[in-house]
Parts: sequence; C-alpha cells; structure tokens
Amino acid sequence: MSLEDPAVITCAISGAIANRDQCPAIPYTPEEYGAEARRVAAGELWTADALAAQQYGLRAVHNADDPGLCLAPGKIHTGKNSGYAAMGLAFMWGAATIVLLGYDFQRTGGRSHWHGDHEGSLPNLSANLEGWVRRMVQLGADLRAHGVRVVNASRETAITCFPRAPIEDALA
Repeated sequence: MSLEDPAVITCAISGAIANRDQCPAIPYTPEEYGAEARRVAAGELWTADALAAQQYGLRAVHNADDPGLCLAPGKIHTGKNSGYAAMGLAFMWGAATIVLLGYDFQRTGGRSHWHGDHEGSLPNLSANLEGWVRRMVQLGADLRAHGVRVVNASRETAITCFPRAPIEDALA
C-alpha cells in the first residue's frame, strides 16, 4: 500500500445487524469473528490484543491506554475504544486524511451503539461514552499538530472536535 492509496479500517465486521434474532449467522464468539474477518477482509488483520494475535494468527500492534496520539514507532494509544485505536493505526501507517464513519459516541435512539445493543458477553459501554468523547479532543489536537486532516462523516455524533461533512464530500 502506498500513501496515495485509500485505506479502509473497519472496527466492526458484523455490520448493522447486531443480534442473532435478526441474523442467525452473525459472528459472536472469537472463533466466529476470526473466521468472518478472514472471509470478508482482503487486507491485513490487526489487533491490539497480543493473545488474540497469537491464537488467531493476526498482526499485533503494541498499545497503551495513554491519552492523545502515540508517537512511539509501532505503538498506538487505544483510547479505550476500537475507533480511537483505528485512528492511531491510520496515523502509524502515514494517513494524511482520516474519515470517520459510524463514530456516534452517544446513545442514539436509546441504544448504546449505532447498530443496537450487543447481546451476550459483548459489552454495551454507554457509561464510557462521555470519556470517549473527551479523549477524542486530545487525539484530534495531536493529529492536527501533525498535519493529519480528520473529517467526521458520521450521521449522528457526539464528537465535535472534527469538522463534519457528508461521506460523499469527505471522500471527494
């Protein structure tokens, strides 16, 4: 991949349907999620979890829950959520522009995730949403200081530290 090539980073391969009542084939166990990732992803599969990397043959990135942008080579800050971690990966790989999609970070329609609440062992972290939004402010300032443009193309969002644009305009 060159720096001119677009990169798509997804944090939730299960898509918009989030429970087995709606779709019996949705992946929930680590084994199911890994199999689905390999089925649908043409690119590299990364994780911030060293054990998951070892168990499922994924690439691992060193990480910490420190605030802001990590400048250590080969390491990211996770911000306690996968979207924040994905932005760290995009920076690590040299992205000049990052477009956010599905970064609602709020309870929309009474749900803790844009796709609905998780069932079973997956957490519904609505109690952490305000903290996630606060962490984005520092990350945004750090990315701007390093010349990275971030556009929030999410339909509904609590994140106000990045300029907003429809996805069509953000990708133009």
